Amino acid sequence: MAKRREPRIGRSIRKFRNDFNKMYNYIMVPCPPPVGQTNGTRLKITTEEIDKLTDIKQRWDGIIELYDNKKSTRTEDVVADANLIIKEVVDLDRSNHIYNRIASNPEATTEDYSAFNIVGGTPLAAITHTRATAPGTKTVIISLKESKYLLHLLLVTSPDHKGRGKEEGVKEILIYKAVALITVGVPALNLYQYVGDVSNGLIKVTHEDNTQGMRAWYIGRIKNSMGEIGEPSEPVGFIII
Repeated sequence: MAKRREPRIGRSIRKFRNDFNKMYNYIMVPCPPPVGQTNGTRLKITTEEIDKLTDIKQRWDGIIELYDNKKSTRTEDVVADANLIIKEVVDLDRSNHIYNRIASNPEATTEDYSAFNIVGGTPLAAITHTRATAPGTKTVIISLKESKYLLHLLLVTSPDHKGRGKEEGVKEILIYKAVALITVGVPALNLYQYVGDVSNGLIKVTHEDNTQGMRAWYIGRIKNSMGEIGEPSEPVGFIII
């Protein structure tokens, strides 16, 4: 039986404390240039996300101080509050894809993966089989299958492979998005943010209300089983209705 993969964010109080403290302390470490940059900003964790994590960290530290005193302050309410914070962080990651964005960041390092417990598909994974084929020049073609209110359904295919399936040597197809005014040209590569993986050739991308009438630009990158990420595909842009 295959060994069950541990979650990136521990669900027990003890495991969560280790995982959350390691992650939060890491993203706050300065790493210029430029001056003022931290590991978090380098990894494109937004200011709003860092502010939210800081608020959670402050509340967590207060609760865990009570939790650690088993004799007098570790009450059922304290345990419940700690578990609510664990759920809050898990929900934040599920909605914002923070960990997946780092896992799919071609500039992320082994140290970054370690701080976020990102093992599968990275150099941290214990690979015992034959080394995966390097991404090389493999690419994808992105087309618009359906456009609805604040939603794009994209069809992502390989020019060297028939159908919607992934071509040989491709484990995942990662999609990134950048939004710009329709009068602006193709955005710079560093402005694209990970939005999800392709499933059976399709990916559904939703947009914020304030982006209606703008253009969403997309690129795709393939990823092999070693976590190596290929070059970006040709960008394509579609109006957000």
